[in-house]
Amino acid sequence: MSDAAEARACGCALGGDVDGDEAFARGVDETRRKVRELNELVVSALVARGVNARGVSPSMGGEGWETRGPGTPASTSTAARDEVFEMCAKGIVPVIHGDVVRDAVQGTSVLSGDDIVAWCARWVAEADANAPPPRVVFCSDVFGVYAGPPKTSVVVDSDEYDVPLRVSEDEDAVLLRDIATDASGSWRCVSASPLARLDETLPASAVPTPTFTVADGVEDVTGGVEAKLAAAVAIASSLPPTDEPLVFLARAGAFRASDAPARNHALDAILGHPRARRTDDDDDIPAIDRFVGTRVRRVDAAT
Repeated sequence: MSDAAEARACGCALGGDVDGDEAFARGVDETRRKVRELNELVVSALVARGVNARGVSPSMGGEGWETRGPGTPASTSTAARDEVFEMCAKGIVPVIHGDVVRDAVQGTSVLSGDDIVAWCARWVAEADANAPPPRVVFCSDVFGVYAGPPKTSVVVDSDEYDVPLRVSEDEDAVLLRDIATDASGSWRCVSASPLARLDETLPASAVPTPTFTVADGVEDVTGGVEAKLAAAVAIASSLPPTDEPLVFLARAGAFRASDAPARNHALDAILGHPRARRTDDDDDIPAIDRFVGTRVRRVDAAT
């Protein structure tokens, strides 16, 4: 049984009070144990590559990780923030995972990785108002936010570098490439492309309304791509309006799209050059905006 299935089976996906319910308490303990095991695998892989990484388990932390309803901080305590900042100051990369944490309203709740990213972005933005705004990149095994799930398998061979993004010609999934939000948190898609023809830009009137459904057999108690987009929009809407996007959703790893050279689009976003503008040496490359993923930025009412 997957971690998500176990969380759902014991009921802790919805949260609740562990007191007086032994089965629920066991399920919470087992879920916590398994997400820590997964986190240890990630940390071990990073350490093996020379990264000074250390795992952080919110359920083992102090009140700074407590919620008041799913995803909502319950405490003004800065303990969690201070722990993360102190690790960074020492050159340690904190690897924080989604967890079942104490909840001031219902006993426990799931604090998702998406919520944690939003918390960290807010901490960074609040720490120094004069510092550049944080850049946030959500990495997953899909290429961004689709208007609907692809009906065919989208293949990238993860064992090789310079491989094409292979999409069936009859695939009609649409990738939402640019999303604009405002201070209220409402959002709209302003640029989209057919997944099978990334060098083509659809007019706004042709972009279908997103339907956040998942493939059969896929379970995600933290809300899947809809939750990731909600977190991305919440982060972007809390930042000042910008000309360049600061929040991205992308597939990890390098691949080729259209006739462009292989790029690691998630890494481009992390390093701050997600547009990959043309140069004099790029005459043989189609004039497309080659970042493959979804960008989210806040705009003002006049933009």
